[in-house]
This record gives sequence, structure tokens and C-alpha cells, in this order.
Amino acid sequence: MMEAFRFIHTSQLRLDQQLSGLRRWDGLDRRSLRDCTLTAFSRVVDACITHAVDLLLITGDCWPEDGRSVRGAYAFQQACQRLLTAGIPVCVVVDDLGEFEEGLCGLKLPRGVSVLSCGRPQEVVVNGPQGHRARLLTLVDSRENSEGEPIGPLPGSTAEPFQGMGIGISFAVDRLLVCDTPFSVVGGAPFDPHLDYIAPVLSGQQRTLILGNNTVHSPGPAQGLSPKESGSCGCTLVVWSAGDEPVLTHLPVAPFRWEQWAVDLHAQSTPESLQREMLDVFRKHVAEIGDVTCLARWNLIATGWSERVEMTSAALSRLMDEVDTAARREGGHLVTQSVLSLAAADVEAVSDDSLWNEFEKSLSSRFQASRDGVAGLATPVASRLELDRVDFEHVVALLSPVRVANEALAAGQKWLVRTEAIDA
Repeated sequence: MMEAFRFIHTSQLRLDQQLSGLRRWDGLDRRSLRDCTLTAFSRVVDACITHAVDLLLITGDCWPEDGRSVRGAYAFQQACQRLLTAGIPVCVVVDDLGEFEEGLCGLKLPRGVSVLSCGRPQEVVVNGPQGHRARLLTLVDSRENSEGEPIGPLPGSTAEPFQGMGIGISFAVDRLLVCDTPFSVVGGAPFDPHLDYIAPVLSGQQRTLILGNNTVHSPGPAQGLSPKESGSCGCTLVVWSAGDEPVLTHLPVAPFRWEQWAVDLHAQSTPESLQREMLDVFRKHVAEIGDVTCLARWNLIATGWSERVEMTSAALSRLMDEVDTAARREGGHLVTQSVLSLAAADVEAVSDDSLWNEFEKSLSSRFQASRDGVAGLATPVASRLELDRVDFEHVVALLSPVRVANEALAAGQKWLVRTEAIDA
């Protein structure tokens, strides 16, 4: 039996793009912040060599939002050269070949780097250093007619026997929609039985789906660049043996990790008790994720609206400083970005409120439209029970970045922001 084919799949490198949404950065090394995407990619290359893989597969955006960075292009070129020197092939799959080449800033990639464009059907066979082979196919054309019915096999589909792994690269959103919700697949049986693994180019958060004989996977970004990309970011080690489903292992490589954590807020809570509970949460996560700098957003959740725990913004700001300082004393790396004091809405009290109903409608439509979460509930909504009139447009304009929505919806609760503290 053939030994397992091993490769690493990384996505959304966005080399030399800076973090956005940072509110506090005391205790953070500015150079580490500046180089975080370059560091993450360097760790991807280290992982390729450590795991003796047969291939590095790169999908998604390689360059920052503005499309050009000499530092990013140079780091990419040197990483490819390092891998090829180690005998590890590199395959890059891009949306727009012209934009990718422009992002190289005039630098030439080493010979042996395969670049595929999802603008047209392409195929490349790679031979790994262990003698293993893989065939990569780009899947580009629509599989539906105007009535939404399937219209034939996937582009690049082949019945020719191939001794190795079949990897399909999917881009068209009518075939696979990858975002912060589970996959949506259109058009019936979506993938080629001769493919073992599908690598989407439109990558969102880390997702895996088994469809028939195919494993569809997005590794997520190598480094989360904003609070929306919270949780573990990195690359995926894929190990495949003929006749078996691929085995996927997440490899965290991001030097910074956005997190959203919650602790309960009771009428008996004090700053001291909250600090202890927050540190317990931090310690638990550090034990799971290892040595990484956490950029945390905290939710202090009251068990009921009637339990009015008065926490001023100044008190919450002091709490942030004290928790971060205590974590550093223990050797941890924590930089709190914000603390929200939340209370569960009295649903009966607001069920007939036209403002609340309008806000709920907006919340639902935002979720359906963006599919990547919604902005948290704004402070003026919490004040609605105490005010005669609140301008709805003003409420919407003051929506906070994503922090509350994921936990609130998962718990089936409607949470109202009581108080928010950020760096004063």
C-alpha cells in the first residue's frame, strides 16, 4: 500500500497587512505587531519542513488589501526558495493572475513554483520528495442553468486513472460558499468522485465538510487580522492514504489570537472576584492554545436585567489593567481590548416596543446579508427602558464591532449592552 501523501494547506496569507481593530496595545511589541503575518507564514514553512510534507498548497489572498508590499513579496519569494531547496513543491492558487503578479513587485518566483488561476480550467501534477504524486485541478465553470438545475460534470473532471491524490480548487460561489456560516452547496451532488480533497479559494473561517467521497476544507486565515477572525488561526496538515478519507490536523501558527470570552456577573460580584474569574478563564484557554498573545474582548453577563450591578466605565478600565497585569505576572500574554457589561433583556417588557422590533428586524437582515456575524447591541438600546424616545438611526449608527452576537445567539438570548470600557 502506498505511504500517505502529506501536504499543508494555508490560506489568506495577506502578507504585511496590519491588524485592524486594536484598541489597546500596551505591553505589545510594535515590531511583532508589524510582522505578524510574515511571522505566521514563516511558521507555515517551518511546519512544512518539520512534517516532511509533499506539497505546500496556498489559496486565497497572498497580498494585503492595497495589493502591494515589497516586504510581503520578498518574504513570499524567500519562503518558496527555502521550501524548494528542501525538495518541497509549492502550488499557489489565485483568483486573478494579473493582480498576483503585480503583487510580486517585480520579484521573480523560483522555478518550480506552480501558479494556478481560477479564471480558467487548469491542471498540474506535483511530485513530492517522498515520491508521492498529486493532481491539482481548478474548478471554475457554473454547474447550473438558468433554472438552477445541474448541467453536467465539473470542469477538469476526468475518468483517467491516476495513482495519487486528487485535489480540486473551487472558486465559483454557485458551487461552494465559504464564509462564517457552514458551507452552502448548490446544484446537487457537487464534486468529482475522482477528487479526494477540495480547497476553496474563497476562504472564511476554518471549516470542514464531508460530501460524498470528497473532503471540503477551508483552513481559515494564517493570522487573524481583526476581531471578526477570532479563535485559532493557522494552517492545516492533510494526510491521505489511498482509499481513506483525508486526516486533517490544525496547526496554529498565528502569533496573535483574537478572543471573545465571557464571565457571569452577579449582584454579589466585586472587581476582585471578577478578576479571579477572568484569570481562571484565561488560564484555561492558555493551557489549550499554548504560547500566543491573546487580544481578548470580555463580556460580563448579568443573569437578569433585575440584577443591576453597577460597573462604571472607569471601573471596567481599571479591571482591564489589573487582569492584564496579573496575567503577565504569571508569564501569560494577554492584552484586553474591551470589557462589556451585559444584561439579559426583559423580552416581555420590550416585545411590543416598536423600536425593539425594528432593531430585531435589522439584526436579522444583517445576519442574512453579511453571513459573518453582526455588530453587537449598542448601549442606547439598553437605555431604551429608561427613555421616552430613542432615535433608531442613532442606535444603528452606534453599533459596536462583533463581540456579543455569537455568544448571544448561541445561547438563544437577546443581550443588551449595559456599559462598555475601552482604553480611556
